[in-house]
Amino acid sequence: MIRKLNIVTLVIVMIFSLFTTEAFSLTLSEALERALEKNLDVLSAKEELIKAEGLMKVADGAFFPSLSVGTDYTKREETPVREDTELIGAELEMKQTIYAGGRLRAYKKQAAYNLAMARQTFFSTKEDIVFNVYSGFYLVLLGKENVLTQKEALAYAEGYFQELSRKRDVGLATGLQVTRAEQLLVSSRKDLVKAENEYEASRVRFFELLRIQEKKSDEIEGILDFSPVETDREISISLALANRPDLEILRQEINMQRENIEIARSDLRPNINVSANWQFDDPASGTTGETDGDDTWSIKLRADFPIYDSGITKGRVEQETAGFRQTVNSLEKQKDKLRSEVRTILLELDTAEKTVRENMKNLELAAESLRLAEVGFREGVGIQLDVLDARRSLTQAKLSLSSAIADHKIKLAELRKAEGDLASWALQGNKIREESEG
Repeated sequence: MIRKLNIVTLVIVMIFSLFTTEAFSLTLSEALERALEKNLDVLSAKEELIKAEGLMKVADGAFFPSLSVGTDYTKREETPVREDTELIGAELEMKQTIYAGGRLRAYKKQAAYNLAMARQTFFSTKEDIVFNVYSGFYLVLLGKENVLTQKEALAYAEGYFQELSRKRDVGLATGLQVTRAEQLLVSSRKDLVKAENEYEASRVRFFELLRIQEKKSDEIEGILDFSPVETDREISISLALANRPDLEILRQEINMQRENIEIARSDLRPNINVSANWQFDDPASGTTGETDGDDTWSIKLRADFPIYDSGITKGRVEQETAGFRQTVNSLEKQKDKLRSEVRTILLELDTAEKTVRENMKNLELAAESLRLAEVGFREGVGIQLDVLDARRSLTQAKLSLSSAIADHKIKLAELRKAEGDLASWALQGNKIREESEG
């Protein structure tokens, strides 16, 4: 009987395991790698890259001859003047463009520029996703840290309320003091619920970004710590001008626009094509009865020389030239915008770093203020409100410091993204860090 129960238990466990997934913990580098592998925007950008590679093959194919083969079979019914006849034919044709006014070469260059743009778009999409994952990761850590802070505040409020309740029972505390302690307890519970809900909301958004079905048992591994960084404005601007995908896309658009001018000009240039044709008929064309087949072949060279098109080509060239100048201006405008963007982010990063340091000092002062308020209240030289205010100030100081550290992390990621190097920096840097900590 016991053996039967053990077998039944084992079967139940096996069945239950089929419908459950094991909880896991996720590091930042693992989250980044998963996002780059599973995110739908990244996958869509990758498909655009494949399309651009296909267009490149199409452009290459225009420089090579095209071959076609065909066959036909005809059966003619017997008539008083003609015997029952079967006709079999075959044809092989080759076509080759020798010169198309430079149009084909321009199309090929445009396909190469389009491929380069697709690669930059793919890179830009990855940078956006990495930034979202990076910032989302630290927002989850911030939420987790806030929950711990509120739990600590609640534990203090519970202990403080119990202590004053005992003192009231022996006549060492007033009912008003106990009521104030209870108010702190109620407020702390409410703040903890709010922090837990915000933490869960950040987890949901983060795991949704990774396309993971989030469970309460899933955790992320990381520390919300402060690491000061050294920056150089000129270096950051130089990196941005060299690496930013939006600038490179505009450069490729300029190249494509230049080729559009050549394509427009090709309408008034010669076009030369050659074709070769071979045909076989059995029986020979124009014969009846049982005769041997006949084959024929021909080579054709055709050259067209446009002379006048009522100014249409000139108008198109002027249009494309104006578009070229507009794209050049857009590139310069984007460079100016980028320089301003980098400068602004550097200022915000500096502010974030100073805010972290100020909050660190404020936390020290808040902890000392609480200690002094508690001592003063116990010795009868202070009032209870000082203790309550000091405790709330300490909680707020911890929350502010955590928020400032998370903001500093995200601002640093904004700088790396502005420099056009966020993905490699985030992946490589955090892998090295996680390995050293492990």
